[in-house]
Amino acid sequence: MEKPPINQENNWDSQSVDNYQSVDNIKRQMRKGNWTYIWRHPEIRAIIRVFLHELIDKQPKNVYEFSASLFNCNNTPLLVTKVNKQLQIVNKELKKGQWSHHDCDMVFSETDSSHSLLSSSSVGPDIDSMLRYAVLLRDKNISKK
Repeated sequence: MEKPPINQENNWDSQSVDNYQSVDNIKRQMRKGNWTYIWRHPEIRAIIRVFLHELIDKQPKNVYEFSASLFNCNNTPLLVTKVNKQLQIVNKELKKGQWSHHDCDMVFSETDSSHSLLSSSSVGPDIDSMLRYAVLLRDKNISKK
């Protein structure tokens, strides 16, 4: 469902207003659903942490090739070790209460997207959120040292 074209004359009928309000509500609910899913699955956070750490550490020119080689079956034993270590850290942070549902406001910030509303995520704007998440992880690790 796409937003109707913007009425240049500012003559909004109730249908146009309802469409815009429902689109914003759908976006909000999708972000909330994404956060709820990640909240219930700390292993996803651990995988993201490993991926972002490797990405920032290696700084490859081609992120797509790097990602494919990182998650290659040959790397499974190494990845399992790294993910399990990060999972322990994530679980400790959860137990300490260092993660809250309010984190979603920062990690899944509201952005305009040209992608379908049925899509569960947007490719472009989510990169910014992931980088902010990586910086937070880095800052938390630096402050612990």
